[in-house]
Amino acid sequence: MINRIFFISENNVLSGDLLPSEENLYYSILADPGMERSLEVAYSLIEQSHSPLALTLEIQGPLTTENRQFVTSFLFIPSYLTLDYRPVVNLKGDSPELLREEAVSLSAYFSLQGIREPIIHMISGEDNELFHSVAALGISYRSLLQSDKDHRYKNFFFFAGSRATLNSAFLSLQEAEMDFAQGFPQLYSLIRSNGMLEKELLSLRRKYASIDAELNHQKQYIDILRSDHATKELQDYYTHEYEILPLWYKRFGHILKVLTGKRTLQSLFRDGVKKYKD
Repeated sequence: MINRIFFISENNVLSGDLLPSEENLYYSILADPGMERSLEVAYSLIEQSHSPLALTLEIQGPLTTENRQFVTSFLFIPSYLTLDYRPVVNLKGDSPELLREEAVSLSAYFSLQGIREPIIHMISGEDNELFHSVAALGISYRSLLQSDKDHRYKNFFFFAGSRATLNSAFLSLQEAEMDFAQGFPQLYSLIRSNGMLEKELLSLRRKYASIDAELNHQKQYIDILRSDHATKELQDYYTHEYEILPLWYKRFGHILKVLTGKRTLQSLFRDGVKKYKD
């Protein structure tokens, strides 16, 4: 899909491994923090799912501290949905103001737990419409593709009350994109190519950030060695006691460890073999 599509439903619809698979197509479990065991049931399903699932919260009032704690625990599930390594949480409700307040509150709580830059979607009639009709979803999606607006980065949210409705919505979206690709092949190709380039750019940015962090760590290490820190004393002791030893002496020490059973013989010849015995 060119745009991001979120299929939101309850646990009995999204259970199992037969969900349609497509780029930019995501699934989310609806839970109401005000209902008993609603979060527990959603947690169990997401934890056991083989496919990434996100959490959609029905917000009818302010979340309690216990609610925030429980919602945060979802983000540590290995299979939880992330986009660009950022966890996704949807907030659904009738009051845009309440949704904004809860989004800020959740983001602040996530940050305290070391989770920064989450993606929080606010689904209401004012910001993002939650479609319930397959026909309405298809019409809106076709309208966007045929408009002069940017065809990317638009999020669509659809509530699937059954697996049959979910499949119908999926086929309707596929048909809309196929018609768009046939009617505007060059534009469709450019949009797809641009999407691939943006993913490559994001990957390069992550690599750059990782390399930059490693260089900073090395700089800090060098600064410590140049200081009067105790680490410098340890490094000097290691250099004086070991690095100045002749090579034949070091190799003899390795052989001695093999003879005494402290090291494996294969490790003398291959780097990938475990060196020391338990």
